[in-house]
Amino acid sequence: MMMLVAIVLFVAGLIYAVIRITNHNASHTKEQNYTLDEKYNAAKVEKQKEIDCILEKINKNGVQSLNSREKQLLDDYSKN
Repeated sequence: MMMLVAIVLFVAGLIYAVIRITNHNASHTKEQNYTLDEKYNAAKVEKQKEIDCILEKINKNGVQSLNSREKQLLDDYSKN
């Protein structure tokens, strides 16, 4: 009886370890599956959102409402 309990616990431990390793690896492969184009496009979309927020702020409150970081970002983006 004791041997059966030990075997069941051992098998349960193995199953737990396999599931844990599989889930850990799956979370890392999701990020690795993006192509360079997809990463570039995602970054481009984020930049555009940031620019849109700054332009909306200018539209609502005027250019003088921008802080130095926002002004620098607009200047940098206008050069590209």
